[in-house]
Amino acid sequence: MLLITYFRYGVSLPYNKIAALLETCCGISLSQGCLVDSLTRFACYAGPEFEQIKESVRGLDIVHTDWTGWRINGKNTTLWDFVDRQYSLLLVRNDRSRAVVEEVLGEDYQGIVVSDCMPATAKLGCRQQKCWVHFLRYSRQLDSPQGQMLHRGLKRIYRSARSGRVGSGKLLNCIDALEKAPFTEKKCIILIKRLQKYRESLFTFVDRPGVSDNNNEAERGLRPSVVMRKITGGNRSEKGARNHEVIMSVMGTWKKQGLDFFEEGTGILQGGLAKSK
Repeated sequence: MLLITYFRYGVSLPYNKIAALLETCCGISLSQGCLVDSLTRFACYAGPEFEQIKESVRGLDIVHTDWTGWRINGKNTTLWDFVDRQYSLLLVRNDRSRAVVEEVLGEDYQGIVVSDCMPATAKLGCRQQKCWVHFLRYSRQLDSPQGQMLHRGLKRIYRSARSGRVGSGKLLNCIDALEKAPFTEKKCIILIKRLQKYRESLFTFVDRPGVSDNNNEAERGLRPSVVMRKITGGNRSEKGARNHEVIMSVMGTWKKQGLDFFEEGTGILQGGLAKSK
């Protein structure tokens, strides 16, 4: 069961290759249905660990979040992640709204949310930090003279913020100065308005040690699932989606905490099998 789980979610193998490996190396012949049943059993046994991860994420002082597209039996859904350096929580939902964020963190979350400019986090009541990588990536693509001037200005502001020698008040004054500059190109104006919209969430990392200026942590958390999506196309059923969110959350959290999958998984299986007797 652990091998099947690791082959599927640790190295993203499709079911036919898992079956071929087990038959060639272990002399075990299993159908795709048996493989799915094994993953479902493991996800069931790992359910309490998954719920504990959800509770731990809700109590984090700083949490990174992002989402990517996902598919269940050909229908579009959304795969969310909520992560920090110790925990990794993945959820499959049919929703990209603030409701998912509040489901995980609660409506009165008092920590700091790090994200890109997704609408779901726009009106949260907690403090936030928006991802500077996204702003700079967008401005870098502005190849006109005005666009390049705006990009250079943002880079100077960002470097000043990273230096730790300039306070957030002066940095916000620099952002406000961009709005008064004579930019006339539409894309430049759009970016400046976006910076003003998220003005209070640009320099949280300057005032609060430990807060990152980017959302790379959340993007890294989604990457294994994105690779798996390219190989498998997503899930065939709601049960498969449940397996994915539980197992990927548990495996991702164990990896971040330096725990061995097979050792921790053996403990979960022994406990689950003992209760089922």
